[in-house]
Amino acid sequence: PAPVPLHRVLRRQVGRLLRASGLLAPVPAKKAARPTAGCRVARGTGDLVFRLPAKRLPEGARGIVLRRRGSEPREEIRVRLGKRPAADGYAEATVARAAHRLADGRWDCYLDLGPGAKPKRLRAGLVETQHLLSLTPPRPGADEVAQWIPYPTSDGYLAVRTWLRAGHAEVTSVVPEAGAFRVHATLHGRARAGELCAVIARSRKGERYEFHVMAQPLGEGDIAFELPYTLAEAHREGGHDLWDLWVVPSFGAQPVRLGRVFGDRVSRKDTDVFAAHERKTGMNGPVRLRPYLTVHNNLALSARDLANVDGLTEADLALLRPQPAGSAGSEWRAA
Repeated sequence: PAPVPLHRVLRRQVGRLLRASGLLAPVPAKKAARPTAGCRVARGTGDLVFRLPAKRLPEGARGIVLRRRGSEPREEIRVRLGKRPAADGYAEATVARAAHRLADGRWDCYLDLGPGAKPKRLRAGLVETQHLLSLTPPRPGADEVAQWIPYPTSDGYLAVRTWLRAGHAEVTSVVPEAGAFRVHATLHGRARAGELCAVIARSRKGERYEFHVMAQPLGEGDIAFELPYTLAEAHREGGHDLWDLWVVPSFGAQPVRLGRVFGDRVSRKDTDVFAAHERKTGMNGPVRLRPYLTVHNNLALSARDLANVDGLTEADLALLRPQPAGSAGSEWRAA
């Protein structure tokens, strides 16, 4: 046989050395891109319509899976894609409010790839929520309060935030007045305002720091109440005190949360900012009181000693600074 050319021998030897050292590792196969789905809220019903390009669907794709984050055992619902794509070439699957009851929480969205195949988490495409603004909330007497808002997560996946409550008090305005914060809210679901309607401020530091005030029924489920500054100060431990606010619609009724869950915003903590009230005669010197919305959009009350703000960031300090009474943040009214 003819001798092997020297350059081929050298190439083989170098290749063996590189592979042995790991410098010439095989190129991994490119992972398939995650499927992307859009979601729109249907006009008038609030149903969720998921849309995926029919020509880009992976083999075996058959529907949408919604899984409630953190549920144990796993809680999920499945809906099938339509047999025929829409006129614009998109395959659709609808989660109807009349057919499904989604527990309170966050639901991650997946593409169902059929029996034996692991569902693939969906990346968020176009999310359309404008029809939530015209959706009529349940009035007093309804069986429950349910709200569904689709949204893209911070890392780009598609999810749905849901609230499910027997009763709820939707906050419509919060105004700082001379001696108290004045709050207006509307009751929904099973909550009905009676003559002994009250508001409980539950301290996160224990029952000894709780207090309550009476609320005034205004008709059609509307109520109003005041949170006196001196009453909150009298029920403080000091430092930074927080109270979660609940409405007891009538004597013996179950408390319901105050908050803002209607509309098209998943989180209102950073957008619906209420004016603070500063007092110079607190138990430990100057104190700042402010109603605020939690990460779950529930209404709470904060009281912080201004002598204890060392170490706060500029963003924290900005939230603590009072706003002029006529500023946009001092009052918010429902449309």
